[in-house]
Amino acid sequence: MRKFWIITLLISVSLTLTSCRGKIERMRQKVKIEQIDAVRPMGLTRLDVDLTATNGTAHKLQLTSATAIFLVHEAKVATLQLIEPISLPRRSTEQLTSSWSVKIHNPLALLAVAQQLRNGEQDSITIQLQLEGRGGPIPINIERGPMPLSEFLRIFGLDANQLNQYLP
Repeated sequence: MRKFWIITLLISVSLTLTSCRGKIERMRQKVKIEQIDAVRPMGLTRLDVDLTATNGTAHKLQLTSATAIFLVHEAKVATLQLIEPISLPRRSTEQLTSSWSVKIHNPLALLAVAQQLRNGEQDSITIQLQLEGRGGPIPINIERGPMPLSEFLRIFGLDANQLNQYLP
């Protein structure tokens, strides 16, 4: 289940490129999370995630702060928070390691979320995001949500069925 939360948050890294519509939209098309290489739980409150990402832009990308709150029926279930900033050099494909603090507010609701996703029922799941960073010379400060999980995934051309491969 933790893999799902991390995957969702890492996908949201791409959202950091949405402030100046025209230029940022073109930049966002050149930034991709290619794959999740590994998700390693480090105790009960931390996850380290290795992912391969591509930055086709002429700017170094940096995510300095990220928080994702997962809600079910408007009740907090879990919060993920980036521990250390991550950056991606310009015009490169790199393997990045990111560390995330995990706070589970309601363990039973988290189990229910996993079951809902397995059954394709994600209507009650929403995500609230807060991201800060830089896209080259452009500071990025984004607050989104709460937005339905399906809408969040649609931004990246994904659906909940694809997330099942990351669930325990």
